[in-house]
Amino acid sequence: MPSSFFACVKLRGLPFGVQEAEGLDTIDILLVRNNGRATGEAFVVLVHPAEMEGAMRKHKAYMGSRYIEVLEARKPDYYNARPAPPPTTIVKLRGLPFSASVDDIAAFFADPTIGLLAPNPEKVTIAVAADGRPNGMGFVEFESPEAAAAAQTKHRQMMGTRYVEIFASSAEERARYVPL
Repeated sequence: MPSSFFACVKLRGLPFGVQEAEGLDTIDILLVRNNGRATGEAFVVLVHPAEMEGAMRKHKAYMGSRYIEVLEARKPDYYNARPAPPPTTIVKLRGLPFSASVDDIAAFFADPTIGLLAPNPEKVTIAVAADGRPNGMGFVEFESPEAAAAAQTKHRQMMGTRYVEIFASSAEERARYVPL
């Protein structure tokens, strides 16, 4: 098998209480849920591509009183089944001018053409390097996930002579760069 082979199977018909794939050496088990409820489906990423054959032999084998369908899964199937990240109100900025102030960043986001008001300057943080100087990164917390999404439309727009990259972020990531 080529080294880029994705060793993954999709299981259908699982008992709703199942938590693991018995008898398989796995890297990851993704139990598919719909609004938090089990669907009886799972994706199992195997450690070794050679285990695919053994996993496929379990097609229509019984788990308790239910027979399980085992299907070869493709990488897009697996990644599309992963839950979407929760909406966030925080964005990360990369490529800020080293001279950018909190007020400069707030003004950058004041854009009525996309329905975006300037964020509260108290919700703008600038990351600094160990020597205390700005490192070109910052974080902005908006009032709503919709405002944060609108802010991301300014991705790669210029602030001074630098273009600023904008990504969805989280409070955890912000805390790693900007300790409180």
